[in-house]
Amino acid sequence: MIAPDISRRFTTAVILLSAVLWFGLLGQRELFDPDEGRYAGIPAAMVDTGDWLTPRLNDFKYFEKPVLQYWGTAAIFSVFGKSNTTARLWTALTGFATALFAMLVAFRLYGQWAALYTFGLTISYLMVVAFGHYLTLDMALSAFLVMGIGSLVIAHSGQPGESQTRNWMLLGWAALALATLTKGLVAVVLPAATVVVYSLWQRDWQLWKDLHIFKGLVLYLLITAPWFIMVSIANP
Repeated sequence: MIAPDISRRFTTAVILLSAVLWFGLLGQRELFDPDEGRYAGIPAAMVDTGDWLTPRLNDFKYFEKPVLQYWGTAAIFSVFGKSNTTARLWTALTGFATALFAMLVAFRLYGQWAALYTFGLTISYLMVVAFGHYLTLDMALSAFLVMGIGSLVIAHSGQPGESQTRNWMLLGWAALALATLTKGLVAVVLPAATVVVYSLWQRDWQLWKDLHIFKGLVLYLLITAPWFIMVSIANP
């Protein structure tokens, strides 16, 4: 029996209801130390000092992790003010985006019902719920990795034409660049290991062509290199 199509109105209602539940309780508890206090304090210092280049924690320069999440939270602070809710908003946004992108991948590969199931499973998965409402870098890192690997899956699925394959793969490279700006080179090591192991195990050499490595690396460096260069010059 063929499953009936899902109406766009029903899908939209599911997403909106999920968003209300997802974002509605962000500010219901105080920030936990040390992680949440640290990752709220650094962007707060950016807003207070006006220096968005060099991360600072308690007036000390803090280079343990790159800057993207600090920028995102600092931008939210600048627009909506500082609170428990706004401190966690970047994490919550990236968590919700993870479910939406997983839904998109499932829709492209398997259709409407698979997409809706994927969204429901992802948005209710305990680890996603926990890290999507706890202020660390892990949810944003996971979100960009999901986008990177998901883009590769679509590009390598054989569905899009050559130009779309390239565009999906470049989107994947851009996502890995954002993951690198979130938590460093772990964002490259994990996907690279996955690609190498998969291609060897499956003897899938077409995968390497679909990666568009040269164009991807250029895009990756265009996104990641400027901050690393500028912060190194500013802090010799």
